Amino acid sequence: MLLISADFLASDFIDNNELPALLKAAERAGTVLLPVILGACRLTDSPLADIQAVNSGSTYLYGLDSHKQDEL
Repeated sequence: MLLISADFLASDFIDNNELPALLKAAERAGTVLLPVILGACRLTDSPLADIQAVNSGSTYLYGLDSHKQDEL
């Protein structure tokens, strides 16, 4: 599960160290990646753009009450 935020996508460490290994594992070993979009971010411009997120780009986890978060 990847908790996606603008800070996550802007992180050089994530971009250079974490994402390449995760994407390779997903491609080669069938590892399932579950992006959860926490707030407004540029997911469509990231290496994760082709992976379906748990929630849509217009339904962010930030700002939802706990009942709505549970529905996701």
